[in-house]
Amino acid sequence: MMEMKKEIRLMTIVGCICVIGCLTISLINVWEGSLPHAEVIPPSEYTVGILPAVSPSDQSGQPAQTTSPQQTTVNINTASAEELADVLPGIGKVKAQRIVEYREAAGGFDSVDELSRVKGIGDKTLENIRPYCRLSD
Repeated sequence: MMEMKKEIRLMTIVGCICVIGCLTISLINVWEGSLPHAEVIPPSEYTVGILPAVSPSDQSGQPAQTTSPQQTTVNINTASAEELADVLPGIGKVKAQRIVEYREAAGGFDSVDELSRVKGIGDKTLENIRPYCRLSD
C-alpha cells in the first residue's frame, strides 16, 4: 500500500513537471512572438530538451527565408477605443476608453509619451505599446 502511494506521488510529480514544461514553452513562444523577427514554434513541434539555436532550413539544406509580418500600427489621435484595444498589446477596452477620453480632453496627442498620463499606463506598458503607436496617418 505504501509503495503504491509513493508510485502515485511520483507519477503526479512527473506529470506536473511535464505540464509546467509545456506551459513554459508556450509562454516563451507567446512572448517571443511579440518581438520582431521572432520564430514561434508550433505546439506540434514541442520537444523536451534543448531546442536548436539554428534557423530552419528548406530541403536543400539552405537556411529558410524568413519574412517579418507587417506590424500593425494605430493612429492614437484618431482611433476608436475598439481599434486601440485590438492593436495595442496589453490594452483592453477600459484602458482604450481612457485613452480616447484623455485625447478628447487634451485635444489630441503631440507625443506617444503623453500616453503615460492616462490612468493605468505606466512606463512598462508605454514601452510595450510604443512600436504600435503613430501620431498621424
